[in-house]
Amino acid sequence: MKAFPIIRFATRTYRNRRRLPWWIALAVPALLLGAPPTVGVAHAATFNVNTSSDTHDAVANGVCADSSGNCSLRAAIEEAVSLGTADTIDLPAGTYTLSLGALVINGGGAVAIQGAGARTTVINQTTANARVFDIVSFGVSAILSGVTVQGGNLNDYGAGVWVNFPAQATLNDVIITGNAGQNGGGLGAGVGTTVTVNRSQISGNTATNGGGLFNTGGTLNVNHSTVSGNNATNRGGGLQNGAGTTTLTGVTLASNVAESDGAGGGQGGGVARSGGTVNIKNTIIADNSVGATGSNPDCAGSIASQDYNLVENTTGCTIANTPDNSILGSDPALEPLADNGGPTNTHGLAVGSLAIDRIATGTNGCGTTYTVDQRGVTRADGGDTGTSCEVGAFEYDSGPTAITLSGTAIRPLDHGRLAAGVAAVALMGLMLLKWLAASATRQAVTAPRRRTKR
Repeated sequence: MKAFPIIRFATRTYRNRRRLPWWIALAVPALLLGAPPTVGVAHAATFNVNTSSDTHDAVANGVCADSSGNCSLRAAIEEAVSLGTADTIDLPAGTYTLSLGALVINGGGAVAIQGAGARTTVINQTTANARVFDIVSFGVSAILSGVTVQGGNLNDYGAGVWVNFPAQATLNDVIITGNAGQNGGGLGAGVGTTVTVNRSQISGNTATNGGGLFNTGGTLNVNHSTVSGNNATNRGGGLQNGAGTTTLTGVTLASNVAESDGAGGGQGGGVARSGGTVNIKNTIIADNSVGATGSNPDCAGSIASQDYNLVENTTGCTIANTPDNSILGSDPALEPLADNGGPTNTHGLAVGSLAIDRIATGTNGCGTTYTVDQRGVTRADGGDTGTSCEVGAFEYDSGPTAITLSGTAIRPLDHGRLAAGVAAVALMGLMLLKWLAASATRQAVTAPRRRTKR
């Protein structure tokens, strides 16, 4: 027994050797001893960023530490790239100002950067002529979640985020804003890449072509997101598709501008397709514009409908596969871009909008494949005038469903989960009280009687 002091301690108390319940006796050694280490196998790592300073990693040794011993965002990325495994970078709320150029993800397995929320976790580029994220090289897979990407400035592709052949990237609940580039102010997808954008806000970016998004030959999927307020001096205020395939599903693409410099020849305030394929599904394209010498305010070129879209102005563009259940030539009655709950901003729908209750449950993915909107609100939940889905990124609700406090949506209480949690805690409490009572009884019975002085 001398070789196993932990188990010995777990089965008896230190002072009076009373036995503990079997469930404690088994749990303690399991928790303290843990599983035996595996030798010679590389494991995924989690790096916890603890400084907002922009510093390099000191040594590629599996430990995120700069010369001062702190773990910066850049140092964490450098370590993750060197490991070559599926690593996670935990990024707390704060502003991370970049002064050493772009954050380059150019190796390793999958690098996932998890922020505390796009409204509170901001990655801000201040270096001249530098994008924010440069995701390149074979085998690279990057996931960005819960962050704001801003300040990228580069006369090239993808000033905010650039994904180049043959890397892959997924962006969840992010805000890409305030970036300026040549092709793709907010985000660019290179040849052979796969880029997926989920429940995100692409707004306030500028470029020569593709103010918000630019696809030059990849597969770009934008789902339940808002592309708004972007600006192109030439073509494609919201999106320019030069090659490859872009698919917009449940997207609101509005209030973007093309031909903003008045130099002539620009077109497609919302979407401009000069090559490749653009598919739209359950999507709103409206309220976009062009400068005085531009043309085709909402779309330019041929766009393929995958049903249940709403395109306000089809001048200068062909919506293939129509007539279908899409609405062409009508105003969707969008509200201004605002915080309507959830991690990112959206365009709400005014009362009476033609986009409300347009897609019946079970049709075109409504309520089945597509269950939540950009904010995380349940699709087809009956909160409006029926149990159908809305077109675009915003699910309309005629009554209050959430209270927003500091950017966090407070949803109705889940009574089922609450009851289960209370029951579990109560059961554990009863077990502990029963053991304490039994222990006290045994102690009272076995305690030696005191002799009375005569």
